[in-house]
Amino acid sequence: MSPFSKITYFFTISLLFTCNTFKTRDLRVVQICGTKDFGLSKTREISEDSKAGRLLSRYREYETLLAEMQKEESTEELKKIVENTKQRMKTIQEGIQSSIERKGDEYYNRYEFGKAIESYLDAKSYLSTRSGSDKIIEGLDKKIRLSRETGEGYLENKVRGYVDQAVLLNLEGNKGDAKKSLNIAKSEMDRSIFTVPKAIEAYNEASEILKVSKYEANADCAEAGRVASLETSQTTLSGKSFKNSIGMEFVQIPAGSFEMGCVQGDTECSNDEKPQHRVNITKPFYMGKYEVTQGQWKAVMGKNPSSFSNCGENCPVESVSWDDVQEFIQKLCKKENMSSCKYRLPTEAEWEYSARSGSKIKYYWGNTMDGSYAWYSDNSGSKTHLVGQKKPNAWGLYDMSGNVWEWVQDRYDSGYYGKNTSNDPVGAYLGSDRVGRGGSWLSYDGECRSSYRFYFTPDIRNRYLGFRLARTP
Repeated sequence: MSPFSKITYFFTISLLFTCNTFKTRDLRVVQICGTKDFGLSKTREISEDSKAGRLLSRYREYETLLAEMQKEESTEELKKIVENTKQRMKTIQEGIQSSIERKGDEYYNRYEFGKAIESYLDAKSYLSTRSGSDKIIEGLDKKIRLSRETGEGYLENKVRGYVDQAVLLNLEGNKGDAKKSLNIAKSEMDRSIFTVPKAIEAYNEASEILKVSKYEANADCAEAGRVASLETSQTTLSGKSFKNSIGMEFVQIPAGSFEMGCVQGDTECSNDEKPQHRVNITKPFYMGKYEVTQGQWKAVMGKNPSSFSNCGENCPVESVSWDDVQEFIQKLCKKENMSSCKYRLPTEAEWEYSARSGSKIKYYWGNTMDGSYAWYSDNSGSKTHLVGQKKPNAWGLYDMSGNVWEWVQDRYDSGYYGKNTSNDPVGAYLGSDRVGRGGSWLSYDGECRSSYRFYFTPDIRNRYLGFRLARTP
């Protein structure tokens, strides 16, 4: 063993001994089967003074140590140390998730339901792309729903109490105090992240009696309440799927809200991936489970244009232009006797939302490339491969990174992120190029990041360019 290996060995043993004193008290926590970076950058900033913050600092010490050890010449002894270090890192991550969840419980018990929801969403984000965590995630989903339902009921009861008091004071002839009571009810609604129609209705009935203005949720309050609803719905993916007449499988994607574009700390981002911005997908839709295959294209169009036709019917179709795809869509709708065509390309926002599947990191599995999820330049052998051979994302979609670039519906505008709308954006109104997403078998790892954008002329056909379909319910 080299001198450096001996140093890292004793440093590791010291850290392992210290970490061994930590025990998670939340018995619901189970082993996390993590990826290379374990996804710790997925949550918003954690206070260094909190228990989770202290654990995160310890985790980063391990992370630095692990990176140094992996530069050393591999020996059996070093392999054991590396494996032990990874296991301890997983234990620390469990502790962080558990600590954040308990913080949510504390907020809930203090009737701070909005903060509780944020904590539960953060706790869930540590587990959203990890196998073996379904029961924990299900428990967090229940807490999120309960916090929302309880928070809405709590707000309604408070507002009604002040409204009833206002009406009673008015009957007693005390209009000044009646208006003060009604104003308190208004303030409660303004401060809350929830927008409760029944509370607003009760307030407005009293406002007519007292001859004051009706309540209209201010923009910030309405947006906060609506976004909270969207994020809650995001955690309740129904898992519905269906297969169409030519064997295409579709997965239902829930309505939800996410941060689109360059994630914090990603130094590979191009300017057209900035700024990161909140996007709301207000309606559920269906997304192709796989990229459209050569066999499916041939079933509709009658011939196979693919350069890699010898790959087989279950390989992605490529060498198809954006214009070709529009013709394919129309013929597929006609084949299925649709009076109104429901198949389409996803918007760029829908594509990234589906690819991320709840993650807030560079790739939907972590912050470093992992060839078990994607066919790209380092492992593809310079060709396409059968769809669905790599690991799926958290929502069951395959090959969202690599294999072939995927056309989306939007026109390309390098500055679009600085001026687009937050609700269901559909891309630039002007521009001749169309957007491609996801990277391909030819791409280096950075082009396979969830936020990476590229563009092509709509008539171009290339052996690395294909697509997947979306479908309106």
